[in-house]
Amino acid sequence: MAFGMALHYLHTQKIVHLDVKPDNLLLESRRRLDVRLTDFGCARTFPSKTLGELQSTPEFVAPEVVNYETAGPAADIWSVGVIAFLCLSAHSPFLGVGDHQTIMKVSKGRYDISRAFNNATPYCRQFVQDCLVLSPSDRRPSAFYLLNHDWLINTPERRKHRQAAVFPSAKLKVLCL
Repeated sequence: MAFGMALHYLHTQKIVHLDVKPDNLLLESRRRLDVRLTDFGCARTFPSKTLGELQSTPEFVAPEVVNYETAGPAADIWSVGVIAFLCLSAHSPFLGVGDHQTIMKVSKGRYDISRAFNNATPYCRQFVQDCLVLSPSDRRPSAFYLLNHDWLINTPERRKHRQAAVFPSAKLKVLCL
């Protein structure tokens, strides 16, 4: 939750991170799963039309960033969706062979959630789909909304569904090495 609260705080201060990716998330405590957001080198105030050269990792960056359009908080929310997809399926929804192909996949915004999320709850699927809508004006809820999303609500029923879900964590470990 600390990660989502950090994004919410940044966005209320009119700052967009623009480089939200696993490499910029640090696990502070395994017991509490406190995740910290780091590396603000690409951060900008918004609205910012002059992003300059793409410095973010193409695999996690939003379509409006790769298309050099105005980027706001929705760009960070897209990245949250990519990270959630990666963690839950053990594969990246937009990774191509090389940066150019990855950028092309991101700009089209097409991904297949059906095969990768067989064991996911409807709440989980909706969380990822809410984040990964192509057009920023048609999508991407705020960080505050995501913090209160049904998928993250901690009830006994939701914990039961989470515990029963099977995800390819062994494959994810290989990706992280």
